[in-house]
Amino acid sequence: MGKKLETTRAKVGATLLDVLRPGWAAEINAAILDLSDCTACVLGQLFGKYGAGAEKLFAIAATAPFREGSGWMDNGIETAAARCGFVGEGNKGTAKRALEYTKLTAAWRNEIAKRLPTAQVAADKSRIFCDACGNDRCLTPVTSDGRSKGINTPA
Repeated sequence: MGKKLETTRAKVGATLLDVLRPGWAAEINAAILDLSDCTACVLGQLFGKYGAGAEKLFAIAATAPFREGSGWMDNGIETAAARCGFVGEGNKGTAKRALEYTKLTAAWRNEIAKRLPTAQVAADKSRIFCDACGNDRCLTPVTSDGRSKGINTPA
């Protein structure tokens, strides 16, 4: 799965939120944003947990109680959420799944930045995200302007 697909999926999800929850981007803490975490993901930060947000956003009630991390797929909620970039798609190996979530998280950070005032974006950039992987927890050394000095990134 290429980075372009994750970028497109995040753009679709962000556009949906623009319509259904105007101003949503200001409610997201980009420093802790992690699409692989049910409480730190976009829907987790907006609705408390991924499952609650997916059910509300797609207006579909699950026939069984949602359990985070249960691999639950019910009434098309998971499929719709995946197509909008709120969650990874399908069953993949651990490494592929982790890479997909890293790319999705970076794509969502870009969508959030597009919607925030310049001052807010500058404040978020001061939290330093790795240019190589998009992860705010990466230990790649950074330059004084906050850019990572990773192997594949310019200093």
